Amino acid sequence: MCAAFFWHIHASGIPYAEFTRSSPVHLEAITIVQAGIVVRQFFNALAVRTDRQSVFRAGLLSNPWLIGAGCVGIALMAAISDGPPLQAVFHTAPLTAADWAVLAAFGALLPAAEETRKRALRRRRTSPKGGTP
Repeated sequence: MCAAFFWHIHASGIPYAEFTRSSPVHLEAITIVQAGIVVRQFFNALAVRTDRQSVFRAGLLSNPWLIGAGCVGIALMAAISDGPPLQAVFHTAPLTAADWAVLAAFGALLPAAEETRKRALRRRRTSPKGGTP
């Protein structure tokens, strides 16, 4: 999530010398990190539901409680970042649609890596040299 923090600072166009804790961009960057943690944990929960089986084979939407919990978590983060009363309590800043898109893209990297790992495990298990674990 550090990448999202620095991406936002760079995307804001302000020089790094002007980037201080009192800058609104600092608040936005911190909010992006917080939202990124929430989004990544949702993607992580989807990715690690099984040890070797692909999430697509298991059924991406086969656990409605998990999907619901993830959506509630993201909705709460959106409320914390976009609702002025909650912004004051949690010291957050509103996120743009582009910010959420970047977070979703970063979040999707984890399941992609996990699916690659699972595929390698399945191939090793079925290969003649790999034997059984």
